[in-house]
Amino acid sequence: VEDDIRRGEELERFAGELAARERDLTGRERELEARAGELDGDRAFVEAEQKRIERLRENVRKLERALHERTADLDEREAAITTREADSLVDVGVRDTELDLREDKLERREQELAALDQRLHRKERELAAYVAQLQVELERRESEWASRIGAPDLTASE
Repeated sequence: VEDDIRRGEELERFAGELAARERDLTGRERELEARAGELDGDRAFVEAEQKRIERLRENVRKLERALHERTADLDEREAAITTREADSLVDVGVRDTELDLREDKLERREQELAALDQRLHRKERELAAYVAQLQVELERRESEWASRIGAPDLTASE
């Protein structure tokens, strides 16, 4: 049962980390929106990119929801297993078997969470690469715009 509590705490910590990552992604998105506001150029391009970022955020939200749903499912399973354990304390062999099954389920759950974590990390890397790509494109457009109006190239000093 202590392992269950520890695993539950780990799941809560993981959910907190996901929330922190979401806040980080939100901060990155705000920074991107601020830079996009500085450009008077191609609004359609910026809007399309914002929609793509929103889709990425929605994917992160879906992952979080799936994690929360799976956590609730795990909690329900743990409660059911606990009830069965209480009913079968007389038969130690049955109890040991149930504990083994429970451990297997928890291990599978941990594997699922690890896979979700890997997916989240991949999505974060994709978003970071995308943001970097967008920043390069914004700098290029800013330089083009500056050259069109005869202003000095602001990106050369960066």
